[in-house]
Amino acid sequence: MAGPSLKGVKNQIAAKKKHVTKQSTVLQNLERIVHQSVHQMTTCLPQPPKTSPLYSIFEKLDAQERLSSEDALHLLLLTNKEDQRTLWNFADQVRKQRVGDTVYYSSTLYLYPTNFCDFSCKFCSFYAKPGDPKGWLYSPDDLLQQIQNIKTPITEVHIVGGCFPSCNLQYYSDLFTKIKEYDPQIHIKALTAIEYAYLSDLDNLSIRDVLLTLKDAGLDSIPGGGAEILVDKIRNFLAPKRLSSSDFLNIHKMAHQLGIHSNITMLCYHKEGPEDLVTHMVKVRDLQDETQGFKNFILLKFAQENNVLGKRLRKSGQGHAIPLKSLMAVARIFLDNFSNMKALWNYLGIEAALDLLSCGANDLSSTHMGEKVFQMASSKEPIKMDAEGMAALITQQGRTPCLTNSSHV
Repeated sequence: MAGPSLKGVKNQIAAKKKHVTKQSTVLQNLERIVHQSVHQMTTCLPQPPKTSPLYSIFEKLDAQERLSSEDALHLLLLTNKEDQRTLWNFADQVRKQRVGDTVYYSSTLYLYPTNFCDFSCKFCSFYAKPGDPKGWLYSPDDLLQQIQNIKTPITEVHIVGGCFPSCNLQYYSDLFTKIKEYDPQIHIKALTAIEYAYLSDLDNLSIRDVLLTLKDAGLDSIPGGGAEILVDKIRNFLAPKRLSSSDFLNIHKMAHQLGIHSNITMLCYHKEGPEDLVTHMVKVRDLQDETQGFKNFILLKFAQENNVLGKRLRKSGQGHAIPLKSLMAVARIFLDNFSNMKALWNYLGIEAALDLLSCGANDLSSTHMGEKVFQMASSKEPIKMDAEGMAALITQQGRTPCLTNSSHV
């Protein structure tokens, strides 16, 4: 059973846009009310046995109380297999109660202007230095041609790349304009917070001006990459020259204030410990309370191949062994102001991503046409997936597929 057709989705989007000016205030207020109350929707959740370590969590949710950071850490540290399964099942019921059985997916083309980069992050398998034969630099016209060459209809483009002087603000403004002129319905999700900070320095403009310029050119949303773990001791270990956790969050906050939604990621299984994971989620939840600007929370699993950090970790070991399903489950329960939890099947593997649908996830990501970042960090052959295949996988899990883009319209 296939999901809604791309044409149908586009027609719905176009119809909504005709009324967006008149209804914007009402819709914004409604969205805020929904997000503010989502953590209160706890009726009909299954009550764990009083002997279960989840019983105190149920009592809090039933009393419409938020979970504390101590609660989140308690759940992450469950080691008994039966307790973990109870946690996963409980999170699945929380998901069902909050957002229903719909699973979102999109038809996405990834575009990479360049992999030349002024940074040399030890966990990165993507970057190249000028002169490296493995490097590339495409013009805006080259990237537009990649879109035009795609025979499969797409709902969005995902644009990220290295931080390199040739790809300045004018470059991206030209690129976004060309894409929107070619097809105004294509959703442009582009550039991480690190790239916006780099453009700000490169063009000697405020980050606000950079965001406004690119929004005017067609930017629709911002991906969540670069968050890694929002704890500075971990960030300094991974990439000392990149943004601090507060600077990273402030860029997303500014984007939200300008009406640009974004995603947020959490990179796991490197040097972070359980407490760092909780700190990350607390900071994310706090900003979401303030702006309601995040659309998706996304778990990423660090790929150890073809990078300096991976070689070290294979010798020294990673910071914890918390099951991926427990990470998703705790995120679903703790991040009560998020509707969407995304499982990136191409990063995690199809089986692992489908498993996450049973413990809190409600978004299977996209077709990932042209994805390179993970492939350059992995020795595995890329798996091809079209929109029809994704819809079929979702249906096989007993869930309802819905073709969309990063706006979840």
